[in-house]
This record gives sequence, structure tokens and C-alpha cells, in this order.
Amino acid sequence: MRTSRHEAIPGPHRTHFAALFALLSALVFAASACDDCGGASPTRSADASPPPSTAPHASNTDADADADADADAAADAADADLGPLADAPPRGLRGGGSFFEVPDGDLRERLASQPLREVKRGYGGRSVAFKITLADGTQGYYKPEQTFSAAHWWAEVAAYHLDRALGLHRTPPVVSRRLPWAELRAAAPSDERFAEVIVGEDGTVRGCFSYWVPDRLTSMRFGRGWERWVRVQSWPDAAVSPFQRPRVYMEMLAAQRASGRDVDGGSEHSAASEHSAASEHSAASEHSAAGDPAETIAPDVAANERNDEGTQLPHAPVEPDDAERAAELSDLLVFDYLTQNTDRWGGGNANVLTRGTGGRIVFLDNAAGFPNTAAATTALMDSRLRVLQRFRRRTVAALRALDVQQLARRMESEPLAPILDARQLAHVEERRNTLLARVAEMEQRFGDEAYFP
Repeated sequence: MRTSRHEAIPGPHRTHFAALFALLSALVFAASACDDCGGASPTRSADASPPPSTAPHASNTDADADADADADAAADAADADLGPLADAPPRGLRGGGSFFEVPDGDLRERLASQPLREVKRGYGGRSVAFKITLADGTQGYYKPEQTFSAAHWWAEVAAYHLDRALGLHRTPPVVSRRLPWAELRAAAPSDERFAEVIVGEDGTVRGCFSYWVPDRLTSMRFGRGWERWVRVQSWPDAAVSPFQRPRVYMEMLAAQRASGRDVDGGSEHSAASEHSAASEHSAASEHSAAGDPAETIAPDVAANERNDEGTQLPHAPVEPDDAERAAELSDLLVFDYLTQNTDRWGGGNANVLTRGTGGRIVFLDNAAGFPNTAAATTALMDSRLRVLQRFRRRTVAALRALDVQQLARRMESEPLAPILDARQLAHVEERRNTLLARVAEMEQRFGDEAYFP
């Protein structure tokens, strides 16, 4: 129960000066406590999960309880200034972490609580999305829950927390949030995809709200053979790359099988690959799971020289454009395997983005990840992993230290928690173990060459 700030003022036997001094001290202390605790308790819809039983900076002493009450009152006053649509930011949204040099805490609080000022229809993707400007000018990109299979709002939220747990800092700040569907729909009343949006009985939608990156994001252009950058062994130009649209990759493998070429390879065959292949609905998928993709040679080399949009591909340079590029791409492949994001590659690599031409890679658009399926992985993602032979040492160290249960506890602070269920978390653990087994295999085969200098 909240207590009034006036109860902290001494009784009538004190002087007016002492009363004024005590009141000012309480207000200053309340402001400090508010900065530490991250705001008042969350305002949640009826079906939202309860907050975690313990929150960062929670206290048990009477003095701390008084400070918390004062902090709550200060937060209420701030919310009143924002108008009736403002929500109190949930505890736990502030904290460590950053997107490159941009701290997470304040941004996530604003994304979680600020009222909407302007809503515009989002462009450039298959999923429904909206570019939103909040009351204080903060801009974000909101993806509501929909039935489209590659638009998992929870995947964006889980990917953010996984990125921070690994110390990568490449995923923009994201928070889960409910918004009124009527306000969003008004921005584009004729969009046929709106039939896929899942609207609650109260007229709100669940979704992920991401920080709008102000930098100019540029799609990376890869030539044929860039895979050699993340390998110790060579990569033939004629090899069928798994880093393209899944449909195109499967078609090329099927054509290779029809040509009578051996696609089994066998040099990196694993029982896990055999199991994952069974989840694919293509004979080509089963063959692709068998060996090093470098040994999978396209029967029509000319066709292999074009991307999945039919554009002629140049040869990739022997060395990448930046000294860190190969290690960045290795990190991206590790991250996508953990999340099982099948939608990174293809379509002109629209989801492999850098901050400006030649800048650092941003791990954006992760909504196809964390599928809630029976198998932890697929043959396509296993094929992509088997291309990878070199790793960054600090990323491997982070993988070894990753505690999936701690990751789950980290996500409990989300307004729409739980984000992942028990099976999804178990699959993350399984994929982590598969990655570490791959690292161990590469260490055994190549020694220090398995790591970037």
C-alpha cells in the first residue's frame, strides 16, 4: 500500500522550517530512488502474467519501503504529465546493456510506457508493422501478433535478450507491449494483411516494439564464395550455398540429386543432422544434412552464379571489406543458429544490414526465429552451421557461459511475459550444445586456425 509523502513530515511540535526541510529531502530522495528502481509497478491487461517475485533493487527495510512509496508517487506525477494513455514502465526494464554505444534502459522504458503521438504504416517486409512516434519524440517499429508463420513477435523480444546475454550488443532495444488495434489500423485501413492480426477481446494486440535505428541501414552485397571468409578450408565457387532463400536452396539440391551427383559428402555427418533432416518435407533436405556443404556442387554452374532473384553474382573478394567483417559474420551465423532464424538470407540479403556502407553489422529482423516446433533445428540451419569453421574466441566463451534458465529469468521482466515456453527454452539449450560441439570439432581438426586472430 502506498503512503502519502506528507506522512513523513514531522508533527506539529516541530518548526515550520524543519517540516519544509524534511519535505524537500524526501522529494530529492524519491527522485533518486525512482532512477534506481526503474519506475512504478506495471499496468497490465487481465491476461498478462504477474511480475517476477523479486525485482532489481527491491528492498526489505522500512526506510527502503518509504523510499519506494515516494518513488511511486513521483512516477505517478510524471505519468500524469504525459496524459491518460501513459503506462507505468515495468520494473526491470532499466539495467545494463546497450545497442553499440546507445544505452538500453531509458529507451526500453520509453518504448514500454510512452503514449502514441503518430502512427504510420510500415513498409519493406511481409509482416504487418508500424512506425510509431511517441509523445516524447522517441521512434519505434511495432510488429503486432499475426498468424503469418515468420512473424513471431516473441522472437524479436527473445532475440534481444539473448543478444545481451551473449554480450553481442547488435540487436536494437526491444520491449513487448500491448497497443490498441484501432489506433494502429487507422494508419492503413486497406491493408489486406490485417486479416492475419490477432486482436484480443479488449481490442488490443500483443507485439514487439523495437527502437527505430536512426542510422542509414544498408544491405550487404556478397559475391560468390564469401563463405570462405568463415572457413579454414576452401569454398568452391560451384558449391550450392545454403545462404539463400530456403525454397531456392532446396530446388538446387533437388536438381543436383536428379543429376546423379553424390551429395552425401560424409566428412561432417552427424546423428543430429540425420534427425533434423526428418523434419523437412523434401528429399533434397535429407541429402543436404549429410556432409560439408562445400562438397555439394551445383550441376548447373551457370545457374549457381546467379542469386535467388536471378541477378548475376560477381566473385567475392579473397578478403572481406573490413578486418572485422569475417568475425562479425561468424557471430551472426552463431546467433541465427541459436535463434533458428531461417529468414536472414535471400532476397538480396535485405536482412543482412550494416550501419551505413561498410559499417558494423546490425542483427535486425529476428521475427522468424524461436519456432515452437517439435524439433530443435532443421536441416537447412544445420547446413548453414556446417559451413562455419571459424569462431570468435569471446563469442565461444559467452556460449559456454550462457545459462538458459538465467536467460528465462531475464525475460520475466517483460510486460508480456512469459516470452518463451519450456520447450522453446529447452531447444535453445540443445542448439547451444550443438554449437559447442561444432566448436570442439573444429578445434580438434584445425587447432588455433578455428579462431579468428
